[in-house]
Amino acid sequence: MWTVDFKGYFRTADGRRCDPLTVRDAYSRFGLCVQVLHGHKRVTVQRVFLRLFRRFGLPRRIHADQGRPWAGPGPAWLSQLSAWWVSLGIRPTFSRRARPGDNASHEPWHRELKADTTRPPAATPPAQQRRFAQWLRTYNHERPHEALGLRRPAEYYYRSRRR
Repeated sequence: MWTVDFKGYFRTADGRRCDPLTVRDAYSRFGLCVQVLHGHKRVTVQRVFLRLFRRFGLPRRIHADQGRPWAGPGPAWLSQLSAWWVSLGIRPTFSRRARPGDNASHEPWHRELKADTTRPPAATPPAQQRRFAQWLRTYNHERPHEALGLRRPAEYYYRSRRR
């Protein structure tokens, strides 16, 4: 299962808006993506997911909150994006409204990401993306995690065989 969210927007030093899309494997805590986007447009988010599916395979489930672009007014809260996931054989699951604890391990990950990479923010969105990429490499491959018996997420993560 992958967990997904937007970290909450902020502005880089040049005043440009950043909306970091974050995706993580729930079992291994391996960070799959921290991607600077400019808004939550479905087509942009879908493009990032296509790249992730090609690189990491298809998860069986994706867990998200009920915000956009994950959930929508459709049957079972499906949006165009989550309906697309269903068409690929991925089961979307959603947190209860206003219950960030339902995506409990993702929220502390956001706090770490924010503390380590956005205070102060980088000069530009590309510079911020480089900062996120370096942080993600360290998080996945160098930093031991208490919840993993002081092992690294890369030691537990395995790519999905589902294409």
